[in-house]
Amino acid sequence: MPIRSTPLHCLQPMKSVATENIPTTPDTPSVNTLAETVSTVNIPTTGTFSFLKSSDLYEPTALLCSLLLVGVLFFLSYRKKQHLHYRLQHTEKELSSVRKELNNIQEELSTLLDGYQTAQRFQRNMKEAEQTIQLGQKITSQRYDKASPQPPEKYHYAQRLAQNGMLPEEIAATLAISSQEAAQVVALTRLAA
Repeated sequence: MPIRSTPLHCLQPMKSVATENIPTTPDTPSVNTLAETVSTVNIPTTGTFSFLKSSDLYEPTALLCSLLLVGVLFFLSYRKKQHLHYRLQHTEKELSSVRKELNNIQEELSTLLDGYQTAQRFQRNMKEAEQTIQLGQKITSQRYDKASPQPPEKYHYAQRLAQNGMLPEEIAATLAISSQEAAQVVALTRLAA
């Protein structure tokens, strides 16, 4: 049997076909009214989801889901409590070790402070001793200068020879003094100049 093909211009939209075939009279409802009627009609369920309408099934299922949810929440809160407890213990251990380190540092600091104060006292005592020694040397040198006789004449000659540029060995040989004395005279002469 051959299949007939219908030309496209012959096909009309469904709405126009429905309205052409149905004669409209004041007693006949329009197409829109029929569509509304069809959509408001209760279509019987086929039984596929009929268990969802049973209230006997909802109560135990809801109770079971609620208990399961409470159990999960309790487990999560218990785990969180354990984690927080562990972190608290760890933090307390760290705090204890930090306190020990702080105590050790305070002890070292007090030891260093005592040492610093001892060093300051020692430096003050040393300065006082040095000042006392210097004062004693000044007093002694002043007394010695007043009581000491003039150096011998040979040292005046040695000074003049050093000023003229003679070497310490030459001065020692000329004036019959030791080379050490001649070197000291030359050094003093250079300092005085």
